[in-house]
Amino acid sequence: MPTKTQQIEWRYGNPEESIEAWLSHPLELYALVQFRPPNGGPSRTITTVTWGWLRKHANEPALGAIWPALLVVPDGARSVIERSITDQLNLGWRLVLHNVGPLPGEPTLPDAEDL
Repeated sequence: MPTKTQQIEWRYGNPEESIEAWLSHPLELYALVQFRPPNGGPSRTITTVTWGWLRKHANEPALGAIWPALLVVPDGARSVIERSITDQLNLGWRLVLHNVGPLPGEPTLPDAEDL
């Protein structure tokens, strides 16, 4: 089990020019963050958005959506965003891993009469 002093290693999963575009247009674009848990295992990827992106897309009228797990970071400078990524992954990496695990059994859809 990892100790409190172990840190998550992470990096952007996009090329640098894509990260620069995301930082320039955070209400329109998202970034991918890859991280490896401190206890080892495969690296994982999580979609990362700013609060501004989340507010904008949640308020779009008449659009439904299924979103993947999102790592939501504050609006701000690159240093603020990267500090938030580090802090949130250090605190919440177990939850991310829990949520990416496969669900037991085969997926089933409701019967038409249940809708």
